Amino acid sequence: MAATNGFLASTGRGLAGDHATLRFALDGFGGASMTGAWPWTSCVVFPRPDKGPEDCAGQPAARDWAHTVVMTGSCFQATPIRHPGPEGTVCMLWTPMGRCLAGGSSRGRSSAGTGPGGLENMNKKPEQRRRNRSPGRWLRVAVVMPLIPLACAASRAPSLRSDLIVGQDRPAETEEDWAIARNTLAWAIAEGLQDRPVGEVVTAIARSFVGVPYEPGTLELAGPERLVVNLRTFDCVTLVEHVLVLARLTLAAESDLLGSEAAFRESYRGELRRLRYRDGVLAGYPSRLHYFSEWIRDAEAKGIVRAVARDLGGRQDPRPIAFMSEHPDAYRQLGEDAEVLRAIREMEVEVTAQPRYYIPESEIRAREQGIEDGDVIAAVSTLDGLDIAHTGIAVWRDNRLHLLHAPLVGDSVEVSERPLAERIQGFSSQMGIMVARPLAPG
Repeated sequence: MAATNGFLASTGRGLAGDHATLRFALDGFGGASMTGAWPWTSCVVFPRPDKGPEDCAGQPAARDWAHTVVMTGSCFQATPIRHPGPEGTVCMLWTPMGRCLAGGSSRGRSSAGTGPGGLENMNKKPEQRRRNRSPGRWLRVAVVMPLIPLACAASRAPSLRSDLIVGQDRPAETEEDWAIARNTLAWAIAEGLQDRPVGEVVTAIARSFVGVPYEPGTLELAGPERLVVNLRTFDCVTLVEHVLVLARLTLAAESDLLGSEAAFRESYRGELRRLRYRDGVLAGYPSRLHYFSEWIRDAEAKGIVRAVARDLGGRQDPRPIAFMSEHPDAYRQLGEDAEVLRAIREMEVEVTAQPRYYIPESEIRAREQGIEDGDVIAAVSTLDGLDIAHTGIAVWRDNRLHLLHAPLVGDSVEVSERPLAERIQGFSSQMGIMVARPLAPG
């Protein structure tokens, strides 16, 4: 964010950085500041190993922040890549007259027209596109280092949620959120899910959210920490949290719960608070379960889930956890209060001391039969100091295990096209999975 801000204040003509950092920049600084500072049009790149470029325009194009969305693994060499590369190797460019240096496709509305070399240029062969690019177009390029090259903006600060974004001044909950929650619970009960195994309930409710928009930073409101209830948009962790809350309320099957709006909201808030905060107590920013491995351990202690990676032959991850304290400038709350930073450091020591078991990426296929519909999947990060890169719900499809998730690199909640084992191996930022099995309330 600091590098992006410096670039906006400079005379630079191009900006390159990893997809996550620049996604935060778009949300943090706003589309107008990014594309209106100079007569250039943004060209945003997001990787999707399981989809083609035409499927990957995402929210920037829909919000008129970009007229062309493309995919490449070699932006710095201006080499057009027609096939997706591994996540964490992509970049984002602002280029003159709508000319995108990396090839691509359009989706949604155009911001300022394609201009010469825009979408028209994408129909040309790679060698023709290369001839259209002159070295002079690169001029000065500011490089944004990828602080968090992961797969989703999770509700936990170290994951890709927008702790890099300035606190948002918006309500913690709306009537629309409560209508979604109430209607989903009523539907689940009407479908008789309260009489089904917990894994089936979790899977059914999770599938009901497919297509809901992805959005980072929904927990990062201005002011003190508050319990945020947002079912209009999800990131990878809030999706898991709300699905589990609704599943538990469904299985509890309290006949009069929906008869009292006040009782329903209080029950919902209580379940969500138990999941999101250490020991179920909201006591400021440090009380949020920022590291998802601690989220799993805390939920297991509460009888909400059972960690099963070790039972499935997983191995221990001995790496220390320290991402937040080592990058305090990336988190608004850590920069505002030294005591908060101290509390985070103490928490990281405790998280490091607890054993964490995961199934290595090379062994997921061999062990996937032990994973059930509705299990919580947490992709282990390769980044130093960080435990988890992404989260989602396990779903079986065509005799293979897939991931239902809210991806950073997509528009909305989806079931992965590729099976989970192949998906994890396709990301250099992920090295395996932790698995937690939801338990019925009781």
